[in-house]
Amino acid sequence: MSTIIVTDAETLRALIAEELTKALASLPQTASAPVAAEEYLTVPEVAAQLKVSEQHIYRQIRDGELTAHRSGRKLRVPVSSLSAALAVAQ
Repeated sequence: MSTIIVTDAETLRALIAEELTKALASLPQTASAPVAAEEYLTVPEVAAQLKVSEQHIYRQIRDGELTAHRSGRKLRVPVSSLSAALAVAQ
């Protein structure tokens, strides 16, 4: 790598743009499929839908029967996880 002395902002911008173009061109090109947004329910919403207590839902999450993700201080249950748990229960 050679040392370049830049005396004005336009030259600096041009050099940065050139380096970024080179760096991006060297990255592997992958076709990425659009990611579908997962829907989540709160524990009270899940409990209301299933007509059970919130404590029962927390117990299922703790025991690994239901998947949940923490969002801040709240647990969120993916709708897909709820559907899968209901399919197994029937």
